[in-house]
Amino acid sequence: MDQEEYEDNLEFWNTYNWDWNSPSDVKRFVDDAITRGVYQNAWGSSLQDIGEENFYTNWWLPVQDAIKSICSNFTREDLKASIQILLEGDEGESDPSILDALLKYAPGFPIEYPEFDIFIDKAVPEEWMSDWEEFEWYSFIDRYIVWTLWPPETLARSSNVDVKYLWRIFEKSINGYEPYQTFRARVALATNPICPPQIIEFLFKNRHKADWLFRDCEEDGLFSLEDNAYVINEGIPSLEDVRDEAEKALGFIGQINRNDFTGRGAHFVENL
Repeated sequence: MDQEEYEDNLEFWNTYNWDWNSPSDVKRFVDDAITRGVYQNAWGSSLQDIGEENFYTNWWLPVQDAIKSICSNFTREDLKASIQILLEGDEGESDPSILDALLKYAPGFPIEYPEFDIFIDKAVPEEWMSDWEEFEWYSFIDRYIVWTLWPPETLARSSNVDVKYLWRIFEKSINGYEPYQTFRARVALATNPICPPQIIEFLFKNRHKADWLFRDCEEDGLFSLEDNAYVINEGIPSLEDVRDEAEKALGFIGQINRNDFTGRGAHFVENL
């Protein structure tokens, strides 16, 4: 991106009218974002070139605040029309900041909007990893804030979801995620009042040691569901390595490098 394009993008979103008063305003935003090529993956687009702090203040916060506002002020009919506009957008895939905001602020979303289940399945697919998993610990402004572009975590905290998604998130945390992803997903599940009791009981039973963070990456049969409860198979050969990894994650001394999958910024969450 040359200097002129950089300044144009910065100025465009810096002076954008985020005061949405009707679904037509929402449609205007979607059209503008599509035209500028930022609708599906704003950070991976030219907005990345305006810098981390500018991206956070000129895109992430305004998008989330605008959606929060319409969720409070629009009629149910207008809100439903706006959600459809936001989610269908360009090729039926919106920027993670949009779905994340809807999960946080739209009353009854997504359970009361079954017609949009396809978009929840994109956030937490049944048979593969989420396209958004790479952002789960992405810290744009290290000194000031660590924030998430990871709808699965917001989904894990929501009491407005079908519990099948909570099961899906937990099961993926067993053999899919990196240690700090597992940490973050399971903490989120533990805060959810509709989390399946088998998951809560497993976390509670193992709360005084690192076992609640165990991952079965090699699918060695570490976990089994017996009598409707999760049981840890203490006899698998890899148990020592599994426990070592979990203890490091619990102590925030696990591997962290510039590869986002390993949990950049995880040390900030230690303060929680």
